[in-house]
Amino acid sequence: PAAAREIATVQAQMVVAKAYPRYLPDVYRRLDQVCASPKLANMATYAYARGGTDIQGPTIRLAEAVANNYMNMKYGSEVTDRSNGESTVRTYAFDMETNTLAERTFRVPHFIQTKAGRKELTDPRDIYELEANQASRRIRACILEIVPGDVVEYAVDLCQKTRTANIDKSPEKMNALLKADRKSV
Repeated sequence: PAAAREIATVQAQMVVAKAYPRYLPDVYRRLDQVCASPKLANMATYAYARGGTDIQGPTIRLAEAVANNYMNMKYGSEVTDRSNGESTVRTYAFDMETNTLAERTFRVPHFIQTKAGRKELTDPRDIYELEANQASRRIRACILEIVPGDVVEYAVDLCQKTRTANIDKSPEKMNALLKADRKSV
């Protein structure tokens, strides 16, 4: 009965998506509003160095905001198995309007590497947090696979403009920056 209910729910969502298709000008207007939030703008992108190369892109929070405002999308994760010291997790993004699915299935060993070495995880909360952390990157990848790149780039650019517009340019802040710069010389 639960599986049949889930199937019926997805079918109903697809019917609604076909009846009310996304209209890109509305998508962009919604992104204008969402990306004007300094909180989202400040966490919209990530950057780190790996192997001498700078890696950067939209964070899961921005990908979720884009997916929510792209409309007619569903995304998430589910643990399909937890045994033998590891979990099997499935992540997905589903465009109900075009019937396009992106998904990833992966294993999460129940341990973390620390400076002191390998630490086995036995606490259910620690295991859940490890699963959720690793799932979030795959959910982001699924969303970015479905949503057109120009829509994502538009959101990234809007967040950059919001960050720039919200920089504190007061005389006090500028003087503090100059003093800090002089001390580092």
